[in-house]
Amino acid sequence: MLSISVPSVFKTPSRKEFSTNFLASTGFNFSNEIIIYYDNSNLITIDELYEILIIGKNTAYSLLKSEAIKSFKINHIWKIPRVSIDEYIMKQVKK
Repeated sequence: MLSISVPSVFKTPSRKEFSTNFLASTGFNFSNEIIIYYDNSNLITIDELYEILIIGKNTAYSLLKSEAIKSFKINHIWKIPRVSIDEYIMKQVKK
């Protein structure tokens, strides 16, 4: 029987490691101006929202339904302005 050890380079990152790496790769910082992403589109989808905030789908839907993050629907599909995410993060940081 052949036994192969997998180097740690190929190991799957933990959720915390992934979150930290994700934030670093998006340019997240807590300066006066928060820059989370380097994308020129003004609207994002629900899937992008929960990836950006590193939250679950249910939490993302709750934030939209409670109007904590300003958004709207087009043909039953949530559209979220990127500015709304920045505003939400700034409110949370100031708490």
